[in-house]
Amino acid sequence: MFSERKELLLRMLKIEEEVKAIEFRSDFRKIRSNLKMLESANSGKPRISVEYPDDLDRMVEFRKNSKDIEPLIIRYKERLHEFELKRNVLNDEKAVIKKQLFP
Repeated sequence: MFSERKELLLRMLKIEEEVKAIEFRSDFRKIRSNLKMLESANSGKPRISVEYPDDLDRMVEFRKNSKDIEPLIIRYKERLHEFELKRNVLNDEKAVIKKQLFP
């Protein structure tokens, strides 16, 4: 009983570490901030420079009203969704463990 409870607690801690690791990854933060910048292109700048969502080492520059931005926004949303799915799966597993530990 005690060892089983200990295993569950350790797994919950491991899940929390994994969630934090996802949230603090540089690519996750870049994707989130670039998507926010693309969606709210209200700044006075006529051009927007961001990295490609699939290759964060390459920069691309667009006019803020360009039609080419829309596919980029869609791909950024897809990449962000991938990270959020991983995080949600981990949080769901954590919720199940909590129910087992504290019924």
